[in-house]
Amino acid sequence: MMKSSTRGATQLILICIGLVMLVFQCDAQNSGHDSLAQIVSRFYTEGNYRKAIELAEKNDSTSFSSKLFYYYGMSYAALYNYPKAQEYFQKIVKQDSTNVNYHFQFARLLLQSGFESDAIDELKRCIVLDSTYLPAFFQLGLIYNFQKKDPEKEIELFSYLNRQNPNDFLSLYYTGDALKRLGLADSGIVFTQRSVNINPHYFPSLVAVANYMNSRKNYFAAMEYYQKALSIRPRDKDIVFQVGECYRKLGLLEEALVQFKAAIQLDTLEAIYHAQLGFAYFQLKQYDSSIAAYNKAVALDEDNVQYYKNLALAFQKIDSVQGVVQSYQRGIKVLHPENISYVYNDLAAFYFKKNLWRDAAKTYQRVFDFDPDNDAALFWLGYSFERILENDSAILAFQKYLQKTEGDTSKFMQRKAVEENIKSLKAKKK
Repeated sequence: MMKSSTRGATQLILICIGLVMLVFQCDAQNSGHDSLAQIVSRFYTEGNYRKAIELAEKNDSTSFSSKLFYYYGMSYAALYNYPKAQEYFQKIVKQDSTNVNYHFQFARLLLQSGFESDAIDELKRCIVLDSTYLPAFFQLGLIYNFQKKDPEKEIELFSYLNRQNPNDFLSLYYTGDALKRLGLADSGIVFTQRSVNINPHYFPSLVAVANYMNSRKNYFAAMEYYQKALSIRPRDKDIVFQVGECYRKLGLLEEALVQFKAAIQLDTLEAIYHAQLGFAYFQLKQYDSSIAAYNKAVALDEDNVQYYKNLALAFQKIDSVQGVVQSYQRGIKVLHPENISYVYNDLAAFYFKKNLWRDAAKTYQRVFDFDPDNDAALFWLGYSFERILENDSAILAFQKYLQKTEGDTSKFMQRKAVEENIKSLKAKKK
């Protein structure tokens, strides 16, 4: 009986010793992991990402804590090894599935890697886990804003953020932007203006208000906001140019020239800057300077037909027939076929005004090669033939005009004039 009792006591003692040793082993292991986590976090904080990763490769990662996984994942991300970073973050969110911060960081990583839809899913998980986690709402709103596919969803998210924090000028700006894209600019500007009032140094909001004022032809107010934006980014070429446009629309052409020239100094390769400089010179009747500016514009943007047409108008002002014709011909070379008729029509009209009726007739006939239904060209073709005494051709052109415009009450007066002309021309033949 005594021996049995002693043996039982011995076994109990051995079990206790074993349990104590197991506890010590667990503590040692946890201590080791804590120590390793401290080293890795220090390496990560110092930017020694490769050293942090080397430690991961030297240790058994199967027993790593979420904290260790996090630093290894972030280290890989910092080195742009996104596939490996995702691998670690997948382990993190699986091991610690209720930690909203890990899900949020994983979402940002997915976004950086180009996996937008997966990032959206992770952000939605964040909101499910914690409906008050505002960074997830904001990041989700930014993704929708970038995609420009669902402005209603943007408004829902950013409006919620506005309610949580009325001084959130970023969410106010994005709310206004989404409303504008929905065609509700007048409603959107209310939020954008509030964004400016809260933070008068936020460049995008200042520009958005300025653009709104510009679109509503309130050019003085637009310039005020553009100037505030320039105080933040004084070398922003597009804002300098917009200030010039406001001056031009207000008729302050000398001031506009200063701004356009300043924009060109910031970017000499922007065709629209040279073109609008040419337009301002044209309005000032400085036609030689206008021609020089438009020539630079067409050299930079050879496909913009409007520049050639404006160049032709400037040449008309100095009575340069050769310059006008060459400008139109250059425009014709770069035009898409369906648009060529418009340029031929303008060139023909120029010839007609200059009493070059034979050239006008030839050019009006070219219009029909690209636009057979152009009744206006038929109208003026008839008058061109009449001027060069080709009466049969004039009668034929006028008759075709009457056929094409039959039943068109908006052309009643033109049709009456053409009918009288036909009678007159036929009378001359008798």
